[in-house]
Amino acid sequence: MLRLSAICFCMIILCTASSFGADNIHTMVFRGSAIDLGDTTRLTGPSDGQVTHAVISPNGRYVAYSNSIEIVVDDLSSESYKSDSNIERLSVIPTSGGRPVVLLEDRSGLIIEDQELENPTWFFVHTFTWSPDSKLLAVPVVQIKPGLSEEEFLLIMTPKGELVKQLSVPFCSLISSDSNGFYWSPDSSQLTWVFMDYDETVEANKAKIITFNVGTGKHRIIAELPQQETNSRLRLIGWSSNSSLMCMAYKGSNARMEEVWEYYLDGREPKLLGDVQQWNEVSPDGVFVLTLRGQGSKVKTLAGEDVRSIGNDSDWPVGWTPMSGLFCCGRREYIKDPAGAREKELYTLWLASVEKHALNNMLIAIDSDPFVMPSWTSDCSKVAYACDYMLYVSELIWREPTTFEKASAGIRLSEEEEQEILLNNGKEIAIAFFMYNNDWDEKFPNSQTVQDDLLPYLKIKNVFSRPGTDQVIFNYYPQPNLDDIPEPQDTILGTLDAGYSWQVAIFADGHVEVADKN
Repeated sequence: MLRLSAICFCMIILCTASSFGADNIHTMVFRGSAIDLGDTTRLTGPSDGQVTHAVISPNGRYVAYSNSIEIVVDDLSSESYKSDSNIERLSVIPTSGGRPVVLLEDRSGLIIEDQELENPTWFFVHTFTWSPDSKLLAVPVVQIKPGLSEEEFLLIMTPKGELVKQLSVPFCSLISSDSNGFYWSPDSSQLTWVFMDYDETVEANKAKIITFNVGTGKHRIIAELPQQETNSRLRLIGWSSNSSLMCMAYKGSNARMEEVWEYYLDGREPKLLGDVQQWNEVSPDGVFVLTLRGQGSKVKTLAGEDVRSIGNDSDWPVGWTPMSGLFCCGRREYIKDPAGAREKELYTLWLASVEKHALNNMLIAIDSDPFVMPSWTSDCSKVAYACDYMLYVSELIWREPTTFEKASAGIRLSEEEEQEILLNNGKEIAIAFFMYNNDWDEKFPNSQTVQDDLLPYLKIKNVFSRPGTDQVIFNYYPQPNLDDIPEPQDTILGTLDAGYSWQVAIFADGHVEVADKN
């Protein structure tokens, strides 16, 4: 296990933050809370095989992951193995580190044509998923028997590897399904997915939504959609929080559009919510739409209103987190050694929000595998991802934002908080005046160009405006020359007036104070 400091982890690519427009790549603000990147833990090493898929439990205690282990065959003439065969393992490991528990071992890659098996072997599908209470893991598998006959099952297992139920699936759905995964109901009692059923009467596939009761092992068909046209598909988005409906997307005759629906469990007619472009991803609450590919990717509402653009042509959206309004983005970065002789390409991972302010994204991982989707806890306090085929977990710390973070995010400030920021801005302006005096023979800026004249000397560029707004509240009282001021400690050069009974006064001797307007 290896822990990395968040600061050292991110410092290498500080220069790349500008393409997202963030002033601080280690912190973001979302829905009134600040989020910091905490510790990062490496859970697997190079000798553990290549991580191919990872899903963190909703409570953040475990990660279920598959890893591919290469088999070295000494005798390539052996009929028992292919020379390029791998074993795939499904394991669970605590996010705090330790030894993993191997749940399943997939040896189907070792089977050669017409080989006689002595014992059955499993082939598991990478749509294994945790129940919302994190107590169970659903794993769709195919059992390959002697004679190479196949039977499909849904295995319900605990994080410790105990088999709770082995549910036989009486229809071809686990492998041939066009669904994007399996979804637990919020109360962890049912699983839902889509399967394609061939209807001989119309000679076409029908998409069906099915629920499986984990306790009884019984299934129920919720909905049957019209016959599927060529290249059409049905994708579940998930369950609603009250367990009464699901969102789904169905692509009809127009290959470039998808329809977003709500399907009810009480027999009511489904409701069409809207249409979205193909390759868009709807947020878990059905409010926002994320473009998943192409230059100029955007976030929109389901009604089509623009929310925000995403980076540039080196950025690509990855998908939504469980917390609607937060999504993941990847970016292609290039770093060089100090001499500029060597260059390395990295794929960085970012967390972003739908909110429009200066702190709406942050760096999560300096290097991640673009082919292994990141996985989040239900409260977005941890994220699991792969880097160099190894498994990592990073913690996110949610806290109260500082006054300055509130201002950057446009959160309403109290009078005391606004005064704190204006005092700090006044000090910045005072320092800028002195630096300007030194460069221009003790002269002060012109009243018409004072903001532009002081701008090169300012660390904070928006010091002339009211915090969190673009409203300019700086008033300038120009003086001809610093040497001509008889009492600089009593001479005001400028004020910051936010409309209260007080104002922040900037004096010619450099000190700043809160002064009553009277």
